[in-house]
Amino acid sequence: MTALWALTVANIKSYTRDRAALFWTLAFPLIFIFMFGFIFQGGGGGGGLQIGWVDEDGSPASAALRAAFDATYTRVYGRVIPRLEVEAVTWTLSLAEPHDLPERLTEPPDAGMASATGRCQILETTSGETVEAAQYVRAALPKGVRVIGPAIIVETGTSTIIPSGYSARIGAGDDIVIEEIEA
Repeated sequence: MTALWALTVANIKSYTRDRAALFWTLAFPLIFIFMFGFIFQGGGGGGGLQIGWVDEDGSPASAALRAAFDATYTRVYGRVIPRLEVEAVTWTLSLAEPHDLPERLTEPPDAGMASATGRCQILETTSGETVEAAQYVRAALPKGVRVIGPAIIVETGTSTIIPSGYSARIGAGDDIVIEEIEA
């Protein structure tokens, strides 16, 4: 046992004489701990950008926007939290030179309901349950046609899910416009 102890002490002495080894083993990890602690201070849990709700004009439009937010929050989470701050989950910054906007496309006439090409099982995004949904091929949907959820619109590389309580229509620019069905 004394030989093992002597070898251990000799290794520790050798190690403590090497300043580079001490730096990379002890100091460098501590520097990283403090650096990342400073960068990510404030604890875990959604370090999102907090946007306070400041209603400077008190207009009916701003009251309607806040009411829509509260109604959607209640529908999704089942409650409203008083003085809840609105959090930007995703955002985009676009920079461009001033230019004239293109003319607005006229909405295509209502082409009625689309015919489903099949049925499949999807995860209902509003309830979290698996439901049977109508399936549509995107390339076969003309402008102006409507789809009622639950449904899935399939195209190459992606699919669009229309949950229960929502409808979709193909707009003038061949875009899919999803809207909540009013009760």
